Amino acid sequence: MTITVNCRCPLCGNISTVTCDDDAYQEYVNTPTPIQDIFPDMDPSTREMLISGMCLPCQEAFFDEDNEDYE
Repeated sequence: MTITVNCRCPLCGNISTVTCDDDAYQEYVNTPTPIQDIFPDMDPSTREMLISGMCLPCQEAFFDEDNEDYE
């Protein structure tokens, strides 16, 4: 069974959604297993949405080494 997880970005407030397997999500929430081991096929930016809530545009700006606004 799949679930949809709503993630509110802590930087801009936008809500992103991630659809994933419910059992895997429960494992992520309830165990110390690293997220990359639970969701190995999930894109790293999508995993980051589950971890921090940060949306893709904010991730791109935040992790952009050339962006002077975040230095």
